[in-house]
Amino acid sequence: QDDSGTPDSPTVICAVDGAHPVISGGVAVMGWKRGCSHPAVPEKLRQKIWSAEAPLIGNRRVETRQMWVNGHKVQRAAQFPDGGLERMIDFNPEEQTITIPVSQSVNSERLQNAGQLEMIVHQRWAIAILRVKSIDVKDGQAVVRFHEPESHLEFAHPWPQPVIGGEKGNSSFCLINALELLDQPGEWFQEYPSGTIYYYPQASENMETAEVIIPTLETLVTIDGTLSRPVKHIQFNGITFAHTSWMRPSFQGHVTLQGGFPLLDAYKLQEPGLPEKAELENQAWITRPETAIRVRGAEHIDFKHCTFRHLSSTGLDYEWAVTASSVEDCQFTDIGGTALLVGAFPDGGFETHIPFIPADVRELCSHITIRNNFISNV
Repeated sequence: QDDSGTPDSPTVICAVDGAHPVISGGVAVMGWKRGCSHPAVPEKLRQKIWSAEAPLIGNRRVETRQMWVNGHKVQRAAQFPDGGLERMIDFNPEEQTITIPVSQSVNSERLQNAGQLEMIVHQRWAIAILRVKSIDVKDGQAVVRFHEPESHLEFAHPWPQPVIGGEKGNSSFCLINALELLDQPGEWFQEYPSGTIYYYPQASENMETAEVIIPTLETLVTIDGTLSRPVKHIQFNGITFAHTSWMRPSFQGHVTLQGGFPLLDAYKLQEPGLPEKAELENQAWITRPETAIRVRGAEHIDFKHCTFRHLSSTGLDYEWAVTASSVEDCQFTDIGGTALLVGAFPDGGFETHIPFIPADVRELCSHITIRNNFISNV
């Protein structure tokens, strides 16, 4: 609230003429060395892989799920190149397993030491990110089990779940995040707990001069007022917000109902029906995703001619009790979640089917203008 302006003299954070200021949560990765002797990397690829130590922040190696090389986001080591997927064989809620085909990359011998392995699951209108606990191979098939809490969430919630035997086939998956899968240019992997980052450069990239950025922050700016003392009259003009992290899946997996809102708990009701909805047959508690810019308890918070890029979850969130604010002539690109999120919900976890009725109507977000923005690669 102390940073507030007034209608006649707003607080303005802007670029001077000819400047391009960037508020970034990223740090550079330096000291790349060619060659990798790690046994998980095939002999033929070892001289094509480069490695570097992640920077130290507060005496701890930065852990990351995102990396940008020369301004372009690069893909973590994956089973299939270019975002490819394969059809799963079975999805078993009772056993909490997913069965997939065995292939050159999916075999118990090759992945037995891949302790950071994850599975991306495409399920109807959403995706899940599941940390792999074990892979058991038998009769040409691999049965995959997962860590908690995401294993319970993935198999207990009825919507959305993967499709098996559908008209257009079974749902799809991809294994990611193992050094054993680092076999395509433009892929990378970070080993934990050492923090060492391995990268297979594109032919056009020179790792001795390349700019490599990893994020250290999930939130860049927080504007946080109260109902009685809202933050007022702050303008951002011509500012770039860049390089945020999103670490939740590394510790809890990621299972969402929709809109990127993580599930905290979910299950099917034994008997359908609640007072709010007679035919309801499931419960789902969700929480708000992380965001680069968080605005709460505020009035007249305006963003004009700003750029939001290389952000790993939500870009800008008018979260609670925000009114008379605007986002105009801005650009949102390379956003891992939602570009813009507006609207108040209960604090903490909340059941998504129950209407939010605030104790004070000022908690709601209202009179928000979103005009003439360009959104791409979100």
